[in-house]
Amino acid sequence: NYLAPFDWKILFNLGLVHLTMQQYASSFHFLSAAINLQPDMAQLYMLLAISLYHLEDPENAAQSYQHALNLDDKDPAILVNYALFLNQTGDKRKAANHLTQFETLS
Repeated sequence: NYLAPFDWKILFNLGLVHLTMQQYASSFHFLSAAINLQPDMAQLYMLLAISLYHLEDPENAAQSYQHALNLDDKDPAILVNYALFLNQTGDKRKAANHLTQFETLS
């Protein structure tokens, strides 16, 4: 955030790097800042959901995934990651529905 606090692309990339390095709290911080600057980008909410899941906050992760889908229900990355999340949290039926939706895209 200190490098370019108003450039959402830098915040997005820093969030992604921290997520990849399994530094989930830092990832959450950068992705939240990016969302404040670019609130209509679905991928930001998907990455935020992944961070939230790893921070053991599945309720907010589910809300973030749902918001991502509301913004872009045709993004295959969102559909697959949400399906994986739903499967891991025990909602196999919804996970299967999202995988079916993903398959119809290809």
